[in-house]
Amino acid sequence: MRKLSYFRQQRVDGATRTGITIDGYIVLHSFENEAAEPDPALLWYVDVRCEAKHLPKEAEEARAWFLTKSAVIRQALNQLADELQAGLDVSVWPLLWNIPGTPRGLRMKIGCSVMRRLEALDTANILRGVANVFESTLHAIALMEATH
Repeated sequence: MRKLSYFRQQRVDGATRTGITIDGYIVLHSFENEAAEPDPALLWYVDVRCEAKHLPKEAEEARAWFLTKSAVIRQALNQLADELQAGLDVSVWPLLWNIPGTPRGLRMKIGCSVMRRLEALDTANILRGVANVFESTLHAIALMEATH
């Protein structure tokens, strides 16, 4: 089974990391708002995790694949946000939520976690924010050497 993931992370220092992994290796990546005094601790992360026999093997194919699934993924992020409107108890992290309606042979889920109670109360807005920038971040992330 091949694994493909899109991730977006917000750090304590205000930096945001976005990327795509194939079988656990980062192949596309961006790092925004680098701080003068870095603090790499995460405030939150949101992943779209996919698993199937026939997923892309190359970075640009993975980007294109996610773009073809963007409407479904945005809808799922917003649907999960609706369910978590009041926030989420931080003792249940990470949250793993199966995306409804995925085709047979493809598993897609949203994984998310927040590190502090204040962000937990804002989980719905975090998910909506990721949904709102999903396509634009897919276009913005750059090819990089896979890390091992």
